[in-house]
Amino acid sequence: MKNTKEYMAEWRANNKDRIKGYTKAYNTKHREAKNARIRERMTQRSINGICKHCNTPRLPHSKNFCEKHYFACVAARLGDGSVEMAEALRKKWHDQKGICPYTNQQMLLGLDSSLDHILPVSKYPELKMDINNLEWITTSLNKAKGNMTKEEFMVMLKQLLIHIFNNG
Repeated sequence: MKNTKEYMAEWRANNKDRIKGYTKAYNTKHREAKNARIRERMTQRSINGICKHCNTPRLPHSKNFCEKHYFACVAARLGDGSVEMAEALRKKWHDQKGICPYTNQQMLLGLDSSLDHILPVSKYPELKMDINNLEWITTSLNKAKGNMTKEEFMVMLKQLLIHIFNNG
């Protein structure tokens, strides 16, 4: 006569596919409920002005994040979601004091600030993750700069100013 442990081990061995089916159905059912709870919690946090990842107040101009998680999100979009990269981006922001190096304009984190590659990734892909090739500039200026280097962009701006002054 088999004891309960032996019987259950044998039953599991003979019914692996059946168990997988039950487990999958159970996980699917409970995953949906868990995801619904998470979505509800994130919605409540958003309504209450709380970061979607922690209980810290979110940035005034961010829909979802506190400062820490804002930089983590930017680092992830950059392709390096490491804590070290997020911290380096935060340090760069604070070193710049939130001021655009082109316009001397005070930027608002999460509203009109954008991370720019000084030497564009399209021409220098090896510098994509190099913190020394990154700087915070205004979003509109970053769009205008496109894939130009800082020097190319400055030349273009000078040509534009000369044209405006000459044609008044």
